[in-house]
Amino acid sequence: MNNQQLAQNYPSVERKSAKYKRTVRKYNNEVKKGNETIKNNILSKKVVFWTIVSSILVLSSGAFSIHNQTEFNQKLNEMNHYENELNVLIDENDAYENRIDTSVDLNKIKEEATGRLGMTYPQKDQVETYQTKGNDYIRQFQDLPIKK
Repeated sequence: MNNQQLAQNYPSVERKSAKYKRTVRKYNNEVKKGNETIKNNILSKKVVFWTIVSSILVLSSGAFSIHNQTEFNQKLNEMNHYENELNVLIDENDAYENRIDTSVDLNKIKEEATGRLGMTYPQKDQVETYQTKGNDYIRQFQDLPIKK
């Protein structure tokens, strides 16, 4: 073999350096891509973390809201129950009052007082009137002043 054939069989120094440069560029590009992948992984881990945290917050606030709504409904039902019970008691009380009112005969009481007990109606000079502050009766805690 001659020198020319040997030169053709072996790549020249220039070809070796060009191939080396391509290899270095390819490696550098892969390193850059790897660094971007690492950055993307870190960013994606942060996104996943904050997504999980926000999901937990949303779910816990929803559970808290449902709990409060349930408690409110229970209190409302309890209040309605007591309201119904009060209405029943008011109706029973009204029925007892009507029974008492109809069982009392005022004419019979008047006859007993005037006949058997000897009570009489007061004379005009025995009745004194007083002005009240909107009440329909007066409670006497001390002697009434004497009019002259």
